[in-house]
Amino acid sequence: MSATDSPRSTVTPRSPRFRPLFFAAMFFFVVGVIGVLASIAIPLLSSSNEGPTWVYLIGILCTPLGFVLAIIYALLSGRRPRNERR
Repeated sequence: MSATDSPRSTVTPRSPRFRPLFFAAMFFFVVGVIGVLASIAIPLLSSSNEGPTWVYLIGILCTPLGFVLAIIYALLSGRRPRNERR
């Protein structure tokens, strides 16, 4: 029996069930990082000493939310150990 005849080679990989959670986590994290960078850049580039409050809120809320969603995605999509018989 060759390696190509093994039953393992005929198994197609399943698509991850939690893929939308991954995209939501990346979206919120990227939006949050952009908010943090904007909250730093706006006061430097404008004549005022402060940026708009909504920019700070986006940075404060979206970055940790994206991080937490990414951790949840990693925990849910992790591989479970096999029960091997000896």
